[in-house]
Amino acid sequence: MFLALAGAAAVGCAHKKTPTSSSAPVIATLERTACFGTCPAYEVKVHADGFVVYEGKDFVKLKGRHTAQVPPGKIAALAAAFESAGYWELHDYDDQQVVDNAWANTSFTHKGKSKTVRHYLSDHSAPQSLADLEGKIDDILDTSRWVGTPEERDKLERDWMK
Repeated sequence: MFLALAGAAAVGCAHKKTPTSSSAPVIATLERTACFGTCPAYEVKVHADGFVVYEGKDFVKLKGRHTAQVPPGKIAALAAAFESAGYWELHDYDDQQVVDNAWANTSFTHKGKSKTVRHYLSDHSAPQSLADLEGKIDDILDTSRWVGTPEERDKLERDWMK
């Protein structure tokens, strides 16, 4: 019995750990900034090798630096999301008629081209494809594990507002 448990423990320890850094280039970023409310403020960067770095700032489930590794299929899905959003044709959307909202800033590097788009979330001239892309980045990289699910954020918001 003891040998069986020891063997199972040894097998359990054979799992790969998420690396703590990557020398591969950053290929995509999403930064969500603070607002005058409880908007989640964080930045997530993904490297070409699938290494993901999340930095939680305010109104998120997990603050600080956290890392993960995503498989090549997620990197391909991310590239496809940027391409289908027409990212190369987008520009900054920074009309600040209302001044208490957050920004969602993205960047993408692919096939030797790089671009950054700044998106003030109250700028209604921004195409829906940009907001959809920002959501897809969150979905593909599963940022809810750090930012919190809507249910977790509802509970945390009650604590934040005390």
